[in-house]
Amino acid sequence: MCNDTDSEMAANCQGQRRGGGINRRLRVWLVDSDRGVSEVLANLLDRAEGIECNRCFDSSAELLAALAREEPPEAILLDIKLGQESGVDLIRPIRSLAPRSRVLMMTTFYDGEQETRALRAGASAFFTKVDPVDQMVEYVRQGHPRFVKTEGLAGSFPANEPAVTALRQCCG
Repeated sequence: MCNDTDSEMAANCQGQRRGGGINRRLRVWLVDSDRGVSEVLANLLDRAEGIECNRCFDSSAELLAALAREEPPEAILLDIKLGQESGVDLIRPIRSLAPRSRVLMMTTFYDGEQETRALRAGASAFFTKVDPVDQMVEYVRQGHPRFVKTEGLAGSFPANEPAVTALRQCCG
C-alpha cells in the first residue's frame, strides 16, 4: 500500500518513470489453504525488491469474490491443493475474471501430471515451495514489461535458501 509519508514508496506505487523504465511494485496475491504458509510466503515475497504481496486468501470463494469486485493483481500464486479443491480447476474462472493476471501454480510435492494440467489450463508457471526463494521471485517477475528488473533481492535471506527452510525458521 502507498503511504503518503514515504515518498519513495508512493513514487513506486504510482509507477513514476525512473531511468527510462517504470519503477513500481508488482502486485501479487497468494492463495493457499494454510494461512500460516501463505503469510510467510507473502512476507518472503515482500522482501524482494519491486514485489508487493498484499493479499492472502485461504479459499477459492474468497479469491473469486475479490477478483469480481477489485482491480486484479499482476500475478496470482495459487496452491495446487486448496483443502478439498484443486487449484488447477480454479485457473479458468480466474482467467475469465482477470485475463491479464498471470497465474503461477505452486505445490509442496512436484507432480508432472499436475504441472501438465496446470499449464494446459492457462497457468504461466509451476514451481514447488522447496524451490529457492530467488527462483520463486523470478517466476513472479517474468513476463511483466512494466517491471524494472533488478539485481538481487532486497532481503536478508540467502539467494539459494529454499522457502521451506525459511518457513521452518519463521514458523518453527
